[in-house]
Amino acid sequence: MNKGFSFIEVMVALCIIMVFSLALFQMYALCMRSSSQSESQTRAALLCNAQMLRLESLDPAHPDLAPAWHQDPGNPLEQGTGEYFRFWDVRDGEHGKEVSLYVAWTDSHRSQAGNFSSYEDLLSNGCPAVAFTCMIPGE
Repeated sequence: MNKGFSFIEVMVALCIIMVFSLALFQMYALCMRSSSQSESQTRAALLCNAQMLRLESLDPAHPDLAPAWHQDPGNPLEQGTGEYFRFWDVRDGEHGKEVSLYVAWTDSHRSQAGNFSSYEDLLSNGCPAVAFTCMIPGE
């Protein structure tokens, strides 16, 4: 009787190892993409929060709190390796000003972000974005 493995047994073992390795590489690529998306969302949320705090500290008569669609004059905002675009929409409410703040960015899988002229324009583009809303009490 011969000792050792036949050619067929070695080929089957190599195929099993190859399939297993391919699954691991795909999982690794998915984890890297998820990590990148998570980092982008975190940066966008931080930009939203910083602007919201700034807007809340302003006098209600400040031009940045006038009822309209506003674009950050610093657009695009450089963060890490990406560019972010910040916007806010102000509406007069019963108890003050309702502010909706948006931060959009470009990723490799979606549309290009830019300076949008309205909320509808931002939505129709399909680029990733985060949104925050708050109420700023009136005088």
